[in-house]
Amino acid sequence: MARVTLIKPPTVVNMGSLSFNNSVPPLGLAYISAIAKAAGHTVQVIDAPGEDIETFHPVRDGSGSLFAHGLSVPEVVDRIDPSSTVVGITHMFVHEWPLIKDLIGSIRARHPRMFIVVGGETPTAFWWRMLDESPELDCCVLGEGEVTFEELLAEQRQAAEDQREEAFFDEDDDQLFFQGVRA
Repeated sequence: MARVTLIKPPTVVNMGSLSFNNSVPPLGLAYISAIAKAAGHTVQVIDAPGEDIETFHPVRDGSGSLFAHGLSVPEVVDRIDPSSTVVGITHMFVHEWPLIKDLIGSIRARHPRMFIVVGGETPTAFWWRMLDESPELDCCVLGEGEVTFEELLAEQRQAAEDQREEAFFDEDDDQLFFQGVRA
């Protein structure tokens, strides 16, 4: 079974907006987590706003009015279980794409073998642009993601099993023999 890390990234907010109402719990990630756990996968959830609810970092857009709420990108990456094979990121609002693109790049730099997938409203609408702008991104889940993500994890598991190296130990010769990659 897969080891999965699900991430609610820092929320990008305009502190002066009349609609500023702080971050909301990541309900979509809760659904995805429940589906993955029911299928037998191990799941870690990183809720960046919820895990550092009092912190706001200026966003590097130069406007001075946008802030990232919660853990910083490096703090999120530091919390990812290094034994994870799949990282899922929720992405609701298009104005958060620059921060999420930075997060994806930072994850890939630290964990080059993890499969990175993004789901939510923005990838459903702009998947083609996201994949074009972020070569570190492996996949976008479009629409309601519970069933699709479960299928994706099953495919990842099968691909990992197909790539597992086989070796055996010959007790008569006291040698370890490598048989190559299973096809």
